[in-house]
Amino acid sequence: MYVEFVKAKGIGNVEMLVDGEKVDALTQSYDNVWSMEAELPPLSPDNEPLVTTITLDCRRPSQPKERNDGDLRALGLLLLTVKID
Repeated sequence: MYVEFVKAKGIGNVEMLVDGEKVDALTQSYDNVWSMEAELPPLSPDNEPLVTTITLDCRRPSQPKERNDGDLRALGLLLLTVKID
């Protein structure tokens, strides 16, 4: 799985979770665009799904008072790309 996103100022680390469990993901950034890539579990031979939930967790949104930029929205992540191969 590969995702690209922009994260708001004040957002720290982002974690990728599969069915609630943190997975090791390669994380990179360039010009405030972040990417994460992780291997998902293989499909079972009986075609039952092994993954039910994939979460990008930034823990909490960035609040306007923390940014001092005049933006009154609580901001988190803006997803740009999601690929599952």
